[in-house]
Amino acid sequence: MHIFTPWTPIVGASGAIFAIEVAFAMYFPNSTVIFYFFPLKAKYLVMIFAGITIFNCIVPKSGNIAHFAHLGGLIYGFLFVRYSYRVAEYLKKWQIHHQGKEMMKEQEVRAKVDEILDKVNREGLRNLTRRERNFLKNASKRYKKNKD
Repeated sequence: MHIFTPWTPIVGASGAIFAIEVAFAMYFPNSTVIFYFFPLKAKYLVMIFAGITIFNCIVPKSGNIAHFAHLGGLIYGFLFVRYSYRVAEYLKKWQIHHQGKEMMKEQEVRAKVDEILDKVNREGLRNLTRRERNFLKNASKRYKKNKD
């Protein structure tokens, strides 16, 4: 079936479906699935699909079926279930690390603001450099933004 022109291929979501099948079979390997009126355990059905997919990748036949997309879905589903908790842990550590950096940056800004305000208290506003005035102006905007 072609949508717009005879040479426009239609790409399906079969790779993603294969990934979901593998994930299901890994989480619920002994669940019974009905396949063409035959009850099979999910793990065996996925093994059959994987075998057919690998065979079709090795021995390509005519037809417009993206067997390597199916294989990619199988591999992705396996890797996702197997390693997703590690990725989540890594992302959590990364987030904590960067939040810590942001907090340090905030503390440094506050310390610099305090230092400049002490100078204003000692020497007066006229004795601030252009850089110090700009720093205070930007810090003020930042505080207002964080307050809202």
